[in-house]
Amino acid sequence: MNDKKSKILIGAFLGLFTIVSIAMVIPPSPNNQNDVPSKNILEYNSSEPQVAFGEPKVVLVEYSDFQCPYCAIVDQTIISPVIEKKIEGSAFVFKHLPLKGIHPNAVISAVASEAALNQGKFFEYKDLLYKNQSDWSDLADPKPIFLEYAKSLSLDEAKFENDINSIALTQKIENAYSFGIENGLNSTPTLFLNGKQIRVKTPEELEELILSEISGK
Repeated sequence: MNDKKSKILIGAFLGLFTIVSIAMVIPPSPNNQNDVPSKNILEYNSSEPQVAFGEPKVVLVEYSDFQCPYCAIVDQTIISPVIEKKIEGSAFVFKHLPLKGIHPNAVISAVASEAALNQGKFFEYKDLLYKNQSDWSDLADPKPIFLEYAKSLSLDEAKFENDINSIALTQKIENAYSFGIENGLNSTPTLFLNGKQIRVKTPEELEELILSEISGK
């Protein structure tokens, strides 16, 4: 085999190796699920973080991971601005899907948010986790900074610290992870509006979908 052919083959091999390597490292892209979701993943109960404005005619279910950078963007720039509008007839449910295989602090951050939920401050705490994601994401032990966030929200520090270390809350998050994976979810964020998976790029687009569902158009 001459040198020219050898270089071509080596180049092709290296290119294929690079593509395969990238595919092994990068998690699935957001919102790549089947558009006909399992009924199970749309169900929720009163123990899960949620907020409603009036009698809900439309419900947004958000599967998210606090250590996922794309989740932070979608939640803070698209979902939260719409929640703040308090649209009559809308409801929002947050469901944990901590992708612990690629995000080592996903579970403990979710546990911290549940500790805040126990004191009625889930959504405020959620916002702090996302806004400050780069501060705790790579820490070996993020618990001290999570306690600082609790202090900033005037939570009962002793109760928060006890809850963030509780086996019960950790198991709740582990169960949420297993539930999502077993029901076909493998990427975050994944959004469902009245049972239909949606992909939105702006808060205006999400608001328009919600209003359309409410009006029945």
